[in-house]
Amino acid sequence: MAGDTPCPPAPDGAVPAQCPRTPADGFLVRYGSPSQGEITFGWAPKADDASLDTLTVDGDEVDLHPDDQARWDSPWATSAWDSQRYRAEAGGASIELDFTTATRTATAG
Repeated sequence: MAGDTPCPPAPDGAVPAQCPRTPADGFLVRYGSPSQGEITFGWAPKADDASLDTLTVDGDEVDLHPDDQARWDSPWATSAWDSQRYRAEAGGASIELDFTTATRTATAG
């Protein structure tokens, strides 16, 4: 495992199942979705192969960190990408968490 010579990928880029791999080698997942086409995603710990970390659906790249969208957004809570600030509210009450300043601000409803 560690120190083994990596197995060469198959022509389609997949690594043979019998190849000894560790999490340090990264991974590549391919799924043939009946409704979405081929979905691929991978992870390379040292960014040796930048193409592995791209999510694709039917050959189209999907941006996992869009600048114009919230990291997560719901009727009660939201947070922008890499903001380290979170706000949640319901029933007139709210809480704001700011991990950059280690502060919490709450209001009662």
